[in-house]
Amino acid sequence: IIRKALAYLKKEGYTEMMVVVGDKFDESYPDTKYERRRIPSNESKDKIIKLIRRGFLDKNGVTVQKAVVGVSAG
Repeated sequence: IIRKALAYLKKEGYTEMMVVVGDKFDESYPDTKYERRRIPSNESKDKIIKLIRRGFLDKNGVTVQKAVVGVSAG
C-alpha cells in the first residue's frame, strides 16, 4: 500500500525528502522541513536513528509535510 501511495504522490508532482538513517542531523536543516525528536540511545549525539514520518515537497519545493526524525540524545 505504501508503495502505491508513494507512486501516486510522485505522479502528482510531490517529492519525498531524503532522510538517511545513520547520518548526523545537521543543525542547518530548516525547521520548515524537518522536525527533530530526541531519543535516548547509545549512539553518538545528533545521529539520525529513526525516520518517524516521511516528509514531502510539492512541485514548487514547498513543504506539505515535515519529515520527523528520531535523533540520538547521546
